[in-house]
Amino acid sequence: MNKTITTEQENDFYKVICPFFKGLHGSVIDCEGLIPGTNSTTNFGRKNALKRHRNAYCDTFAFGKCELCKALLKKYDEPGRR
Repeated sequence: MNKTITTEQENDFYKVICPFFKGLHGSVIDCEGLIPGTNSTTNFGRKNALKRHRNAYCDTFAFGKCELCKALLKKYDEPGRR
């Protein structure tokens, strides 16, 4: 199923700094998954909670403080992954 992306959503993607961010819909963020070739979905329940998270992490250079991002960064620090 194709999803229609509004201009507002499209403009919102330009704010993202986190390299693991894959997309969003409603109050859900899709990021790279911990298992190779997968995505991880985080459902915030409310759009305001999603916006707070994005403003604190995804859209800033503080993205490394996000708990999921920390785990993903560790994934790439494993021996043999470089």
